[in-house]
Amino acid sequence: MGIKHAIRDDANSAYGVGGAMVVDRDPKGKFVVEAVPVATHGYIANLLSAAEGSCSFAVGSGAGYITTFTMPKTQYTKVDLDKDNEILKFSLETKFNKNAGDDWISIAQT
Repeated sequence: MGIKHAIRDDANSAYGVGGAMVVDRDPKGKFVVEAVPVATHGYIANLLSAAEGSCSFAVGSGAGYITTFTMPKTQYTKVDLDKDNEILKFSLETKFNKNAGDDWISIAQT
């Protein structure tokens, strides 16, 4: 998640620590996907134009056990083409930009 934190010193605390806080964040990610025709999704064009798009995936199955992660402003920062077992794949490095306010990710459990 690229979270940077700071520890608050406290000479009066038994352990010398008064707490911690998040001071910055630089959320990033990496995905590897099978290559599709450019007409289906233009990975390189989106990289070059710095376009943002929504990215969403779900983990789990069955009612009450599904967690869905949505990053509404995902932007490619690096796109590489590679072969894995003779299948063309894109390796996509991304950053997750702020949406409304400081929201860069939404997590829903259903």
